This record gives sequence, structure tokens and C-alpha cells, in this order.
Amino acid sequence: MSSSQNPVFRQAFIDGVTHTLQTMGGAVVKYERPMVRVLMPTNGEACIAGTIEVNEKNSTCHVSVCFPESTFRCLMSKILSEELDGPTSAYYDGASEMINIIFGHAKRTLNSAGHSIELALPRIIIGQSYRIPNIDDATTTIIPFNGPLGNFHLTISKSYAKETDHV
Repeated sequence: MSSSQNPVFRQAFIDGVTHTLQTMGGAVVKYERPMVRVLMPTNGEACIAGTIEVNEKNSTCHVSVCFPESTFRCLMSKILSEELDGPTSAYYDGASEMINIIFGHAKRTLNSAGHSIELALPRIIIGQSYRIPNIDDATTTIIPFNGPLGNFHLTISKSYAKETDHV
């Protein structure tokens, strides 16, 4: 079973998302049933995504939290206690901090369960109708979330190192 399908691995990131949004922005969010897909559909709105690469022995996992711009703007406005008009450096800083906290929460949980996850740095993506694609030949699980500030989703894509023949 790949990590994206592993309920313990998936739940560690779900818990990281719910805990972080509750702590940072006072937003209580609920997740919906996870689904396996290639791409999460967008509605054409600009989006903000924080993505991090998780490496373990023979595998790579990309974990992304993807927000429509309107949801992220509401969340950042709540966290900063000021209205934001659009993408600013606060978007990058806020998304970076958020994905770091989510990852840290999941990393502690998973390492205490026997995984060996190491430090990783987030990448922030801001774009119009941007989609976080899965890794080639990877299983991608998408977990939709909803809450009072809007909807967003978590993606977990896992691929394994290909074995090569040594001559």
C-alpha cells in the first residue's frame, strides 16, 4: 500500500491541516472522503499552493495544500487581522509558514510511528487555474476540505524508486 493510500500517513497530514488552520486562523475545517485522481479540477480562479517533498527510503511523496485565492485571502486576513486585497509577500510567507507547521505536525506523528521522515523545505506556487499534478506513475490521493472561509484540498502523491538492472 503506498503512503498516499496508507490511512496513518494520510491522517497525519489531515490532522496537521485541521490543527494548523484551527491554531493559526481559528478556522474549524472538515475533510471529506478522500479520492484517488490524477488532477483536482479548478474553477478558473487563481490559487495558492504550498507543496513539500517528503523523502523516505525508496520513495518520494509530494504533499500539497491548495487554496483558491479567495479562500486563502480570507484565511490570511483572519490570521493577520487585516484585509488583504490580493497576493502580497504575506501570501508567500503565510503559505510557507502554514505548510511548515502542517509538515512538522505530520512528521512528528509519522516518525513516532516508525517512519524516517527528514527535514524538507516548502515550495509556494501562486497562479491562475494552477493544478498540482501527480508524480509520474504515482498514486495521488485528494482530500477535499470545507469550512467557513471556503473550500480547499490536500493532495498526497507517492512514487517509488524504479529498480534498475545492473549489468
